[in-house]
Amino acid sequence: MKYFAYISSTYVSKNKLGEQLSEEIKKFDKALLNGDSELLEYVSSIEGLIEMSNEDNPRCTPDRLEVDDYRRDIMRDGSMDIYPNINRVFYISIYPVKLEWDSSMPDSLMEKEVES
Repeated sequence: MKYFAYISSTYVSKNKLGEQLSEEIKKFDKALLNGDSELLEYVSSIEGLIEMSNEDNPRCTPDRLEVDDYRRDIMRDGSMDIYPNINRVFYISIYPVKLEWDSSMPDSLMEKEVES
């Protein structure tokens, strides 16, 4: 299954750690993830970013990544939310990509969407 991850909201930082996280997280915005392995790599990369930012800002309270995983929850939409626990300067939402066949869509366009 493919996933689409994007920064759903950002907030003003209260310290240097939050400022660094706000700036560095921008490179993780609008990512198409091809499967669960890429999803785990994506989350691990953000965890690494937070650890690196903690090391760069030793005077700030160390932060960690929170993951709300609703992929197995049948009452939800199969999404995930990830965000820093203390400096909540960003929220990333991750949704499954669902390709559905639409009879009004030209076949050539549908084939391109499925291939990518």
